Amino acid sequence: MPLPLTEELSSREREIALFASLGYSSRWIAEQFHLSVRTVDTHLRHVFTKLRVSGRDELRQWFRREHVSR
Repeated sequence: MPLPLTEELSSREREIALFASLGYSSRWIAEQFHLSVRTVDTHLRHVFTKLRVSGRDELRQWFRREHVSR
């Protein structure tokens, strides 16, 4: 699934948000990007705030809407 282009998120936030929306754990994402789990969770908190979603389920729905609408 391609990363939706949105000015609200940085490129790193979009990458992390995509993997989170696909169901990958913060630990798995952290290992892939050589980050700490805490850093991944911080990125996700920023993503949730910027996109006005309350968690990974709503994030998954947001990605589906953005992918379909493009």
